[in-house]
Amino acid sequence: MKYVHYILYHLESGALLQCGGPVLESEVARQAPPDRPWGAVAVDEDALIVEEDEAGVPRASINMVAVRRSSIDRINAGAVAELARHLTPGMAGTYAAKLAEAEALSADPDAAAPMLRAEADASGQSLADVAAAVIQRAQECQQIRAAIEAARQQAKAAALAGNIPAMVAAEQVDWAAVSAAALEGEEA
Repeated sequence: MKYVHYILYHLESGALLQCGGPVLESEVARQAPPDRPWGAVAVDEDALIVEEDEAGVPRASINMVAVRRSSIDRINAGAVAELARHLTPGMAGTYAAKLAEAEALSADPDAAAPMLRAEADASGQSLADVAAAVIQRAQECQQIRAAIEAARQQAKAAALAGNIPAMVAAEQVDWAAVSAAALEGEEA
């Protein structure tokens, strides 16, 4: 359970309407009245700034740096989650070692490849077939990583450049579609 602050904003103009919180992150969307053109966005820290003017009158504003930071954090989290669907952090070392063995075998068919040999023996495939499959999968993963990174950078740029509705829109990356398009050689 994560508690966050929230900002209500007008969906079309981006005008800031209200700040609140902390609330459960899962409850943020419910803060916007369904009968009004308002949206709600989570902010990891209190984004309300209250300062007094020269006459001592309090003035409230929104810390847009905090809002943008929260938006970018959500974009980054989406990219990381999609990457984890393809390569878990715990297996990264294993896959790197297998790729090194496969590349060594392609340069020297007599190279030592204990991990690939174990897989070949267990699966009944030839060592060459296992090595080729490892190299193919590594190339596919590299395409996916590149596509996810491009989408992440584009979303971050949009979040940095826009108002709150633009930030919310920038967060709506279909990461699975980005990965699928990368494997098909297209842009998502």
